[in-house]
Amino acid sequence: MTDTPAPAPAASVPQTADVPLATPIARGDTTIDRITLRKPKAGALRGLTMQDILQADVSALITLIPRISTPALTA
Repeated sequence: MTDTPAPAPAASVPQTADVPLATPIARGDTTIDRITLRKPKAGALRGLTMQDILQADVSALITLIPRISTPALTA
């Protein structure tokens, strides 16, 4: 038998990422200086093609980012 380590469980993969903004967004009385993006699931990807997302197509990203960001951003 070999002593190979077991693969890491899927739960150890980060599901969110904090992104600091170079230029804060002013929305009403609040200022947003960082957003949290979560890993998209099937519902967030509806109506989009993976090819457009991987090519960083602006219209696809404008649709996707409000679905996966906290606080929710508008297009």
